[in-house]
Formats: sequence, structure tokens, C-alpha cells
Amino acid sequence: RVRIRAVYEHIVEGRKVWQSRFAAPTDEDGDFRMADLPPGNFYLVADATPDVKGLPFRLATRAGQAQGYQTTYYPDAPDQASATVMHLAAGQQKRADFLLHRVPLYDISGVVAGIPEGGGARVQVEQGGLPVHGNFAETSGKFQLNAIPAGTYTVVAHGSDANGSELYAERQITLARDVSNLQLALEPGLSIPINVQRVATRAAKPTKPGVTRSLGPDMGAGLPVLIRLLQPDRFGMPGGNYMGTVSPQKPTGFSVDNVVPGKYLVSAMENAPWYVESIRRGSVDLAKEEMVVSPGEQEPIEVVLRDDSARLRGQMMREGHPVEGSALLVPDSGAGPLPIFAQGEQGRFEQTGIAPGGYSVLAFDDLDGLEYTNPEVLRPYLPKAVHVTLQPNQETTLELEPIGRAE
Repeated sequence: RVRIRAVYEHIVEGRKVWQSRFAAPTDEDGDFRMADLPPGNFYLVADATPDVKGLPFRLATRAGQAQGYQTTYYPDAPDQASATVMHLAAGQQKRADFLLHRVPLYDISGVVAGIPEGGGARVQVEQGGLPVHGNFAETSGKFQLNAIPAGTYTVVAHGSDANGSELYAERQITLARDVSNLQLALEPGLSIPINVQRVATRAAKPTKPGVTRSLGPDMGAGLPVLIRLLQPDRFGMPGGNYMGTVSPQKPTGFSVDNVVPGKYLVSAMENAPWYVESIRRGSVDLAKEEMVVSPGEQEPIEVVLRDDSARLRGQMMREGHPVEGSALLVPDSGAGPLPIFAQGEQGRFEQTGIAPGGYSVLAFDDLDGLEYTNPEVLRPYLPKAVHVTLQPNQETTLELEPIGRAE
């Protein structure tokens, strides 16, 4: 029998992610049917059970005869990169025929070390970020994963300590024979230092006669700086929110803890009037590039905040009437776009804490389903953008006509 999974595309915060949402088994003739699927883009993935030609499976494994089918993306691809994306419109029916390739099946066994007393660990085999097979380790740490098709995999172990902090281990393997005594040593996630520099440009000014309010370096102390790490290459919803507080007791930085090795998109957010002027890690501009986290000592993320931010306000209008909509600020610098959502039927919008500079401003009826973090997706719309230059400490007002997504 074969399990068919539908891995659907979702747009979350303007970014494409994939989620395995639906599954169906084949019958004895290899036919399958998935009903009530939502419209959208998706991959189909086939995972097959062993075929041992009449021998008991455990006996066949010992004899080296166990065979099955490798995980296959529709129609005949070994991974997501070479697979065909299917599109299903509302009410549409499609047929999908797979070509599966028979390969040997092997077992993986080993030990997970470092499981806390009273805790546990789950071991999972992944291929291209997609979970293929998994099982829980025994209390002793021993684990067994059976009938894995030949191929290249990442074997991942997850656990947690008494404080709920994640413990993690992974090994890359090429499965061409049974693998025994695979050692996975759980370790705490990595800690990445965050250094924050605040550049205060505003002088103190009176709020009442004889009373002053400081807008100097201490403004914002105690307010949270949100550092967010997202893993774009993993299946499932993006995640990884990390917060730290810049305070008088800890004025320059904090750390992001329990980070596992991998590639991350990094962003930082602060309360107005502060904005993120730059966010870097060594020579890498994290406003434009991914952060690669490897085991070992971690280089800090350097964040520079300024308080001379700009403000943008305005209204969505069409043929002289206010309409609902959303605006998108696309920086000339090449950093990621900033969405602004209009409030209510009058289509009014306002955004504070914007970095000064040049922007192409796009207005849409709706941002749902728009992969606006992808420059190629935005490119056809940019000729309809309004270009503005936002000045430090100044307010700009715009009237925008939303673009219909069908245009």
C-alpha cells in the first residue's frame, strides 16, 4: 500500500510555506482518491510500505531482500526541488499518476544520549525537510527505525530538559545498508548574542512648563526589542519568536537561546519612534540575506536602532470613494517590504516607526495569498507604485488606489 500526502502551499506574512495537510491510502490496485481538497497549489508525495515477495518482513530484512519504494514527489521526482507543483481550482478534478521506483529497505538503530531523567526523545528521519518516518526512543535511549528506503537523510532527535528548553541532535546519513549503533547526543540549543546600539538624535523638549521628557539614549529602556528567527526551508508554519529586553540593568544586549543549527531569516522590531537602521552578523546584512547557524561559538547579531523615524498616513480611494485595502512599502534599499493595513471601511491607514528613505508604495485590495517577500512576484506590480521619500522626523500623507489582484 502507498500513502499519498498533499503538501499545500500557504502564504504566511508574505512568505511561502508548505504544510502536509491531507493524506489518503491506495487500494490493492494502486488507486487512490482525495476528496474535499481546498483550491490552491500543492505537491503530492507518495510513501510506500515494504514489498518482500511473500517472505515475512523481518526474515526478509535479515536476508537482505526487503524492498519498497522511495519517497516520490509527483510525478517521478526524488525531492521537492524537481517536483511538479499541482494547481487545483475550485470544483476542479485532476488525475495524478505516479511512477515509483523499487529500492532496498534498511533499518536504522542506535542510541540517543543525554536524555534527562524522566524525559524522552523522539527520533525522526527527514528528507529535504519533510518527515519520512519517526519513533520514540526507549528510556535507555535506544531506538529502532525499520524499513527506510535507500537514500540520503537527516536523522533528528528532539527532547527537552526539566525547564522545557529544547534539546537537539542530528546526523546526516546515506542509507545503502543497515545502520546500527548510530549515536545521537542531545545538546541544548545554541545561544546567539544580540548587541543593540541605540542612536538617539532627538533633544529633550518640554512637555509642560518646567517639565522635560527625555528623548535621549535611555528612551525605550525596558521596552522589548523583538528578534524573530524563521526557518524557511522546513515544512510547516514558520516559527521561532525570541524576545529580549534592553533595560538600564542590561542596556546593550541579550541573547537568543535554544537555536538549532540551520538557515534562518532574521528580523528585529522596536516600538516607535525607534526603528531598525541595520541588522548584521559579521559581513552578512540580515535585512537582505539568510543567517546560517552552525555548531560552535556564535558570532553576535548587531542591531542599530535610531529614533528619527518617519510617519506615513493616508487613505485608500477608488473613483472618489474610500475603500478597504492594504499598502505595501517596498524599500529602495532592497530590504524586505513593510505591510500596512487600512482600518475600517474608510480605508484610512497610519504607520509610525518607519526607517527614512525611498520607497515604492503599492496598494492592494487584499494581501492574502500574495507572496510579497518574493521580488519576482512584486515585479509586475511595481510600475503602478507611487514612489515616496520619507524624511527623518516627518510625516507624509498619501492617497492610494488599490490594485485589483486580477489586474
